[in-house]
Amino acid sequence: MRDAEEESPGRIREVLDSLLADGQEPTKAAVYREITGDRLSSFSGDNEWYTPGRYVEAARAVLGSIDLDPASSAIAQKTVEAAIFFTEKQDGLKQKWSGKVWCNPPYANPQIQHFTDKLLSEYAAGNVTAAVMLTNNSGDTRHPGWRVINLDRLTVRTIAPRIDTGLIAELDKWRLGCTRPRLIIIDVFLKVRPLRKKGEDPYSADYDAVTPLQRYASEHRLAVVLVTHTRKMLADDPLALHCK
Repeated sequence: MRDAEEESPGRIREVLDSLLADGQEPTKAAVYREITGDRLSSFSGDNEWYTPGRYVEAARAVLGSIDLDPASSAIAQKTVEAAIFFTEKQDGLKQKWSGKVWCNPPYANPQIQHFTDKLLSEYAAGNVTAAVMLTNNSGDTRHPGWRVINLDRLTVRTIAPRIDTGLIAELDKWRLGCTRPRLIIIDVFLKVRPLRKKGEDPYSADYDAVTPLQRYASEHRLAVVLVTHTRKMLADDPLALHCK
């Protein structure tokens, strides 16, 4: 896509604006298809990666709001709509982070490591209260920013009530019995989501379902990760694969 930009300056921005005007999600795969007429076969490591709107909205539902996007652009903000955002020129790594953060950082090293470390340090300092951060997935490498987790503190439950029939109370029992609890992973969300009523809008139902978990996470300064399997087949968008 860099070649396309060099041959026709402004081409990528023109395509992005066209996709947004048509109500399409400006993913890298979509931009690539518009420019080349081909499919994006693999992730290239480029830093400009626009998150599909449905994932931003899912993060917004969990966070409640997005106070800061520290690695963004004016185009991305048409979807993210953060209260504050930092561009590449402003360099989010040099800025103070606070509140609820959405971060889709540059995926190339060492930038992604620096953004990961920045988020962890700002959270540890109490400046960031909750966050959703996207990172690339590579099964054969270990990200330099990863931390080793002490599995002695890991609690695993295979049976739990649904959100509307006692899950929060069960989580509270776990929290009160732990020393400095930090993270809850629910896999899969379908197993704890309240049963939908006939004719109920799926988006609204899911939004209402996660609200108690979002409030619980904010109240007790916990990170809650909900795993939702969407499909098993291949897709142009890597974020559409397997789970979100």
